[in-house]
Amino acid sequence: KIIVTQSGNGNITAYISNNGTGGAGSWTQTFLGTVWISAPATSSRRFDVAFETITGDALIVYAVQSTNGAQDLAYRQVRARDLDISYTGEQYIDDTDQSTDVVYSWANLARDPNASSNDIILIALDSTNSDTKVWAWNGTNWTAETEISAATTQTAGFEGQASEYAENGGKGMACTATGTTGGVNCYYYNKTGTWFNTAGADLGTGNSDVRLLEMKGDPSSDDIMIHSLESGSDLLSSYWNGQSWSAVTTHDGTVDSITSRISSFFWNVTGGTGRLVWDTDTTGATVNVSIWTGSWTSQVPFVLGQYRGSGAWMTWYRNPTIDIIKAIGLRINATTFNLKWINWTGANSIQSSNGSEHTITDNAGEASTESYNLAFQSNNTNQ
Repeated sequence: KIIVTQSGNGNITAYISNNGTGGAGSWTQTFLGTVWISAPATSSRRFDVAFETITGDALIVYAVQSTNGAQDLAYRQVRARDLDISYTGEQYIDDTDQSTDVVYSWANLARDPNASSNDIILIALDSTNSDTKVWAWNGTNWTAETEISAATTQTAGFEGQASEYAENGGKGMACTATGTTGGVNCYYYNKTGTWFNTAGADLGTGNSDVRLLEMKGDPSSDDIMIHSLESGSDLLSSYWNGQSWSAVTTHDGTVDSITSRISSFFWNVTGGTGRLVWDTDTTGATVNVSIWTGSWTSQVPFVLGQYRGSGAWMTWYRNPTIDIIKAIGLRINATTFNLKWINWTGANSIQSSNGSEHTITDNAGEASTESYNLAFQSNNTNQ
């Protein structure tokens, strides 16, 4: 197990445990580096971590404070079940289009789930030049460096990018907001050493700009769902069928927030169908749900049993194993900062009650950032 944190002073720290329960006292702490000297005025998450599928080795990528023009991003490798990462040393990724020092403010990794692959894709935003770059990790080196946007100018400091692998491992998808008027560029990597432009989608209505993106791969196919929140308070989605993106669907025009992601999608454990969940009733007690079965069907909003009021962040995570709990949603309240988790057991409707809502903390401290995460135990015994 690996937890990586980015603190207010810019420090990146890794916590590693090979204890089955990850209990107190089982974690080894390692300072990795500093991603800023002075905190930026806008949000950023300048790191990510992913595991290779074959080896179970972890790859941690993060921004680096360096005046060396060949050291634009840093990374560390962590061997499976190893608590000591000091042996690897800090290695670097060079943005070969830039000879001077640049600042990377967002980084997203996605691993190839294919059992015979160690491939991982990386998408990162160079906020110095408003460029978005992608790379592919082949288990040894970073390859296939490609610029997929030269004008990532209107995300307003939010996470307007995402990466995801199709479940069959055939294609790794990376998408980023571009410029104005809702444009999104999407490129896929299929292990040929080349990224291919998919033509993307217009995930902003009118002249609105995309702020936040999320992508989730269907566990039963090579399909991917993407959805966006944009500056006009709209929630939109598009569907990748393995070959092209579908027409965009607008789900809502008055979501509760455009400065935090109050929406999330998750697939059912067996795939094929899924649910988009979002906050849209301001200080009310309900959360909206739309079901995907090849087309969208609205569901009666579910009623929160506790911590009602405006949501700030909400993220849903699919359980990769067939079990009683099929998915878990985490939600932070915008004013009280309560962080709770909601479970979904696979019923046709998501219905919430005190029995399915559980408190993690009564006060997460703040709600301006997505200061939580969740991961189910991997089926890969190396991890």
